[in-house]
Amino acid sequence: MDEDSDTEEFLVKKIQQRIEKDGGWISYAREYLIFWPYIWPSRNVRLQTFFWLLVIITLAERAFNVLHPRQFGIVVDKLYSAANGGAVPWREILLWIFYELLASESSGLPALNELLENRISNWSHLQLSVAAFDQVMSLPMSFHDSKDSGEIIKAVEQASSLNSLLRTLLLDTVPFLLDMVIACWYVTVLLDAYATLIVIAVGIAFCFVTYHIGIIMKHARRASTIYERAESRILYEKVSNWATVSYFNRRTYEQRNLADTVSKSAKAKQWDNDVSIYMFGAQELCEIVGRLMLTLLAAYRIVMGTISVGNFVALESYWTDITTPLWMLAHSYRQLSSDLVDAERLLELFKRKSPIEDGPHTMPANSPGKIEFSNVVFGYHLHQSVIEDISFTANSGQIVAIVGETGSGKSTLMKLLMRFYDVSAGSIKIDGYDIRNVTLYSLRETFGFVPQTTVLFNMSILDNVRYGKLDATEEEVHEACQAAALHDKILTFPSGYHTKVGERGVKLSGGEMQRIAIARVILKDPQIVLLDEVTSALDTGTEAKIQEALRS
Repeated sequence: MDEDSDTEEFLVKKIQQRIEKDGGWISYAREYLIFWPYIWPSRNVRLQTFFWLLVIITLAERAFNVLHPRQFGIVVDKLYSAANGGAVPWREILLWIFYELLASESSGLPALNELLENRISNWSHLQLSVAAFDQVMSLPMSFHDSKDSGEIIKAVEQASSLNSLLRTLLLDTVPFLLDMVIACWYVTVLLDAYATLIVIAVGIAFCFVTYHIGIIMKHARRASTIYERAESRILYEKVSNWATVSYFNRRTYEQRNLADTVSKSAKAKQWDNDVSIYMFGAQELCEIVGRLMLTLLAAYRIVMGTISVGNFVALESYWTDITTPLWMLAHSYRQLSSDLVDAERLLELFKRKSPIEDGPHTMPANSPGKIEFSNVVFGYHLHQSVIEDISFTANSGQIVAIVGETGSGKSTLMKLLMRFYDVSAGSIKIDGYDIRNVTLYSLRETFGFVPQTTVLFNMSILDNVRYGKLDATEEEVHEACQAAALHDKILTFPSGYHTKVGERGVKLSGGEMQRIAIARVILKDPQIVLLDEVTSALDTGTEAKIQEALRS
């Protein structure tokens, strides 16, 4: 619980500190301009048209919020005047029904508004999600090794929170301000300035209740979220590590841990729900008291003969349009607080720059593959070197084995070669090209890498092997598996090559996973093959077959 709480509290404090440092909200908001290319369809005229139509419809809705109740009041006055044998006011009634149709949530302007908004929002969500994923994948291994995977994934998923933030600001908060200004003007027209004072008083009381109870609700909601995450984390960790729990016979122990966390989560959710009920009750009380005061004032004006019954009916009909913005404000306040914290995570992600940048050149596609390490120095920490002044050459077609004790830097050399990290000193060249001077894509296309620990995707064996060459035919995949001494084994599985390997390959043995990784590299047929203790889980005979296949 403490870790999640600290993370969210840290983000909230960081936002406040940054606002103070930047000199206010406007300067802080400028930082979010980094997202502008992903939220404004600068190259899509169709979506730009949708946006401006959305603006026009939003303004039109504000007008019909007034015209509809006003016309209803006119109809009532006409009917009252014609009560003793006068003509039916068909024109006024038809116009009122027309306004009713335009203001309808299901078939009027709000429905059209939602259609347009969804199209713009979906486009923006697509752009942000892809950009966030690309940003994460472009960051170096040092970032991924030091970050919690759940936090990274959550940051990528915050694309929806930025959309929600923009929607709340542009389509909820701004229209709310317009509605309140129009409401003050219209009740003055229908009644008098005292009615405006009542509306303003209701708005202030509503905001006061929302703000102060909202602070309590925020803490309750945060506690609920923290325990909910803890519950999910325990479930994920223990279920995914079922074997470890069973090896040590800790089922009862983990059951007690889960029960304790679920109990705390239930209490936090109950408190969160109770506070919500208290706040909605207080908000409803403010609304009812305001309505009572306005109704009494209107009744007094009717008795005094200063307004018509139609004005009273119009006011009653318009009351929903007065109070709806207040409810939207309460929702917007809670939503903005949540979205701002989430969007801050996404902002932090986009502002992070990778120290591993593309070089100006492209590695030739069919280069021979001569590797040269020249006085290479590297350390994961500033004053602690793992690699110290290493130099060697591996010629094209040559098999080179790097031998050393555990932790001596064998795997690190391969990470440096693929530019997961950059050397601290010295240089690494392939066919005379310093790898820092070529694009990462062209460099990594040169290699086929089989890691020390194989991790597979939760898809079929066929798709896992084909990952080495995305356009490979099934026959090519079969040939690669034959070379990896795996084909016959795969055919014994009930679904053959279409067998799902499970999450991270848990349905396969260590040797089978290693051979799939080897088959993937054989299928890719790269210029340079890097093997990091890949035959540790294989028997001697299978190892000999695979080595022969790799040589060929």
